[in-house]
Amino acid sequence: ANNRLDLIIGMKDAKFHDADIAFTKLREEHFVCVMRKDHPIAERFAGKDKESTTSGDAAGKDKESTTSGKKAGKDKENTTSGKKAGKDKESTTSGKTAGNIKINNSGKIAGSRKKNLTTKDLWDYRQVISIPPYLLKNFFSRGHHIVPVNDNMDNAICSNANETYGLLLAGYGYAYLPEHEYMEHPDLVCFDWKESPHAPFGIYTRASVLKDKSSAEYTFISNAKEIYAGHE
Repeated sequence: ANNRLDLIIGMKDAKFHDADIAFTKLREEHFVCVMRKDHPIAERFAGKDKESTTSGDAAGKDKESTTSGKKAGKDKENTTSGKKAGKDKESTTSGKTAGNIKINNSGKIAGSRKKNLTTKDLWDYRQVISIPPYLLKNFFSRGHHIVPVNDNMDNAICSNANETYGLLLAGYGYAYLPEHEYMEHPDLVCFDWKESPHAPFGIYTRASVLKDKSSAEYTFISNAKEIYAGHE
């Protein structure tokens, strides 16, 4: 009725200051790189993961063969048990690398956190630039960008995540997104970005709310802090 938001969840704006508004930090936020799975960069890095996985499987088989050779001569029951245990172990390993490319619960290619994408890796590809409206006016300020941009490419600028995901799914390019904006999709893949800046992620609210423990806003913030603390 008062046309006023009670809570705003997002990254902290370093330029915003108001004595009546408080910011409660939940964690440090960073950017990730999102693109279609058939993007050249995704296919290249997925190929490296596949090669690494294949090498690991081969090493495992060689080790299993050697072990089996050393155990030759044992009674049939022990040999059978050994083979069964080996199969169980192999089955477990296969489960972790099922298919050519393993995508974990976060929608990321397995091992991508160890092989972070760099700005150089992405420099020669079109970019979908996703900037919140309140930051858009400062995007080109002082001669630099909030995220690195190759101005020689035919990039696109979006003001919200819906626009960004539409272009990503259409195969237009890749995007740097705050991790909390990443949404799992069967056609998309997410990589960590090595040079990502970090910024506090949390909740904006009226400062008076933090003094009123009976308010719904105070309860929401308290629950959010507990949830994020449990995932650190």
